[in-house]
Amino acid sequence: RANIIQECLKNVHETDIEVVSLTFDGTSTNLSTAQYLGASINASNLVTSFKHPISGNDVHIILDPCHMIKLVRNTLASKGSFFDSQGRIIKWDYIESLHKFQKEEGLPAAIKVRTRHIQWKREVMKVKLATQVFSASVADALLYLAKDANLPEFKGCEATVEFIQCFNDLFDVMNSRNLLAKGLKGPMQSMNVEKILKFFICAEAHIKNLRISSDGPLILQSNRKTGFLGFLACIASIKSLYAFLIEKNP
Repeated sequence: RANIIQECLKNVHETDIEVVSLTFDGTSTNLSTAQYLGASINASNLVTSFKHPISGNDVHIILDPCHMIKLVRNTLASKGSFFDSQGRIIKWDYIESLHKFQKEEGLPAAIKVRTRHIQWKREVMKVKLATQVFSASVADALLYLAKDANLPEFKGCEATVEFIQCFNDLFDVMNSRNLLAKGLKGPMQSMNVEKILKFFICAEAHIKNLRISSDGPLILQSNRKTGFLGFLACIASIKSLYAFLIEKNP
């Protein structure tokens, strides 16, 4: 595969098109191909680019955020919980409790957690079932039920709320498609780049310090690391692409 990619890059270059990034999902074959090309999608040595065979410029690797967000959802739902840097628990149970409360008591239509989101394995490929769980509206609802409604089943959900908000914002940045969009959904440009880069620093720290259990290994050292590592790779590549495409060519 690496040889085919190299040949494609050479052929496209002959048409005066410069390829600056390569996007794929997180299968082991793809990660091995990236390493053969000269990158390293490894938590201890993250190198998210390789040299173009003709121009010598960096070709940046982006692990498809749509696939990564599903992997993160799968990990939380399957493991049930993990812990942040402060030792606070992040639990899938809060999502299930939100769904139960919504069915029994009702919540605004903006809260899109349905049975499909809880029984996600039936539609494991649907991206929206992951992004709608990791959404600002879900984070806000959990916090409201814990703080304002003071419901015991949502007590201690703050770490889960921060986790959801982090991945909601990461996906917004990486799924930007509208030049007129506001906030983190807008394209990186001079007016918002400082805000996005500051957010990236916080998101990186959050991901790097997640643990499987309170005294267990880091998620990035586990066999369920791909989704989290993929977002770290995306952050690194997006920062480098901005520097190359925008800062060097204002």
